[in-house]
Amino acid sequence: MEEQFLGGIASVRIYRRTNPFSVFVNSWGYGIYFTENRLIGVSYRKITSQAFRPAYVSLLIYLIVVASGSILVWLIGVPTLDIPLRRGLALLTIGFGFLFLGFMYYLSPKRASKQIERITVTSIQELEKLQNDVLLDRNRIWSVRLGRRVIKVRMQTGQTYTFVNRLRRGDRESLMGLIHRFCAQNPSIFIE
Repeated sequence: MEEQFLGGIASVRIYRRTNPFSVFVNSWGYGIYFTENRLIGVSYRKITSQAFRPAYVSLLIYLIVVASGSILVWLIGVPTLDIPLRRGLALLTIGFGFLFLGFMYYLSPKRASKQIERITVTSIQELEKLQNDVLLDRNRIWSVRLGRRVIKVRMQTGQTYTFVNRLRRGDRESLMGLIHRFCAQNPSIFIE
């Protein structure tokens, strides 16, 4: 009998916590998929890294402008700088600051979301084409702890896999429904 694909969700708002500092590195962009026998995690870190590259470049330019302006003021002194030069430095600093914020909090996440959403997985064959980050055999899962923002999967060996989500309500409810459906199969997996 062929393994049945139950479904999954991929989003820029999901990541797998691998260490306490994983929130500070670009680990966002993850997919959690379910078959009747497996829980499969797929990292989309490359997509999010590429989408956020303009934000990183604008931050670098911003820091260079701020450092250059600071060095110029330190070397020459504020009173001796021309008023147009001071205004120009201030406008450059503010402009690149807004550019960075625009890329970081709006354009880059939107771009990454569109790219991840284009990768629609609807079958096991499509799922097998993706590079798995985590492949958990259902028979080896001991329990699943569902929090509002954190999902912890505990294996029979004692190893724990932690998935963090910042999904909006509808997507979060879809993910929780898939987890309940996955865990309810016989033999059932304990949900905490």
